[in-house]
Amino acid sequence: MPAAVKYQQISSELKKRIAAGFYADRLPSRRLLMQEFKVSSRTMHKVFIELKNMNCITPTSHGTGISDGAVERAKHPVRIVLAAPNISNTIDSDTLHCQLAAKIAEAGFEMLICDTHICSIAQMIGEYSLNSHDAVIFTYSSFQPEAAEQLKQHKIPFVSSNRPPEGVEVNWVDWDHIEIFNEFVGNMLMRGARTLDIFWSTPQINASDNHTAIMHDFRAVKRSYSLFNRELDAFPESDWGNIGKYAEHLCKLKKLPDAVWVLDNSRRKLAELLTSHGVTDTDFLVTHDLNRSQENSVAFYTQQGYCKLAHKVWQLLCHVRRHPNAAPRGVKQRCEVKFYEYKYKQLASRMGKAV
Repeated sequence: MPAAVKYQQISSELKKRIAAGFYADRLPSRRLLMQEFKVSSRTMHKVFIELKNMNCITPTSHGTGISDGAVERAKHPVRIVLAAPNISNTIDSDTLHCQLAAKIAEAGFEMLICDTHICSIAQMIGEYSLNSHDAVIFTYSSFQPEAAEQLKQHKIPFVSSNRPPEGVEVNWVDWDHIEIFNEFVGNMLMRGARTLDIFWSTPQINASDNHTAIMHDFRAVKRSYSLFNRELDAFPESDWGNIGKYAEHLCKLKKLPDAVWVLDNSRRKLAELLTSHGVTDTDFLVTHDLNRSQENSVAFYTQQGYCKLAHKVWQLLCHVRRHPNAAPRGVKQRCEVKFYEYKYKQLASRMGKAV
């Protein structure tokens, strides 16, 4: 029997015993449990980690004690909420969500999904009676400060796969955007580009995501290459993410940028808006996605990168559940991105530059 299945069955059995009051105040020693279930020390270590994550046990100087309230906790399944925009349509196809769903199932927890465009975290808390034994994972800029306040009031642990807005202290994991922007800007600079920008559309309801922080990262990289452009970079920070105003801003420029990297699926909409304003050449708008290579995609995030991101998100959530009162952590994950060389050549050709 696979070790992953074995340790889940053992932890489930021990939870049942704790719920039934089988143990007075502490578990038997690991050695005795290893002998009873006929497993290795490594498998039993996983069992203890799992029970600790569920707040069922706690280490003491006299062995492994049963935590306060563990009997009641052991009677109920642990629910992990995955919160993201449009998650109902991506839960089975998105690499990050698939990886997190697999980790939730492997841990023996129950998974709930929350489409943040339809349902709020407050509604999820009320509908499912979420408590401190459960947890929430925010993905793809779905984190909202007001949701954090509600979760903290109910003492529900949570993490975000995006950096929070400035001044909001939460546990988060995010891509190292400085790294990827360095690679993009460096590639474009070698091909003769001098005016560069990035854009992605942010609905008003998501105005408090990590948009500003990422834009500042990009501007910092541009400054490091001495590529600041007074006219292009005059687009006001208050309008970052507003696709209509950004299209108007581009149309007012004396010369269109050499490249604008659209970081989401709004490239087509932005191109349509520019066309409606009389701008017919929109090939300078590039995007990143393996499935959108026909839309002038220059790059895509690798599945391996998403797997590593999911692993770090899950590890951080386990830490938060074990240490609910610890200071918030911020963790960066290296961006593993593959670039399309031929798209760069097309951009260089469009600008009349030699590759």
